[in-house]
Amino acid sequence: MVWFSVEQHNALLRHAAADAPREACGVLLGSITSGVAQVNQVIPVANIADDPHVSYRLDDTHLARIVGGLARTGGEIVGFYHSHPASAPIPSSSDVRLAAYADVPYVIVGQRAGGAVSAAWRIADGAVEPIDSIVADVAPLPPPELGMSFQYTLLVLAAVTVCVMVIAAAILLLPPAPVIPR
Repeated sequence: MVWFSVEQHNALLRHAAADAPREACGVLLGSITSGVAQVNQVIPVANIADDPHVSYRLDDTHLARIVGGLARTGGEIVGFYHSHPASAPIPSSSDVRLAAYADVPYVIVGQRAGGAVSAAWRIADGAVEPIDSIVADVAPLPPPELGMSFQYTLLVLAAVTVCVMVIAAAILLLPPAPVIPR
């Protein structure tokens, strides 16, 4: 899950609008706690792609400075973002092919006539999976932990077991079938 404050999300949308019709791109800094990537800072990075109207490439020098500064600030990269100035926020084939960090979300801002919309994705080894994206100034509830899913599985198993036992008891309590004369 990716969590943006309203201010951080608006900064992301403003950057996408300011760079249109070129694809905007940048880095999301923050922290990851209990599976929630909290965005504390949206850092625009120059798009140095050969054709920035249809693809993006983060400026390597700027990215290296950001990574180098993380040791001082104690922050971490919690994601990357870019925009699609004329289409939906769905990863393109080149987005999937060029995704190099499987452990962080890729946020895409789609800009169409109806306005800007963002979506978050996990892209790893050619596979694309949507990620929940929350925009709120109040912390979202963390996703359920492994223990919760284990408890849910036990609860379902217990319910199925009870249903099977009730059906078995009902069948055993039925009177014998009458003999049908021939």
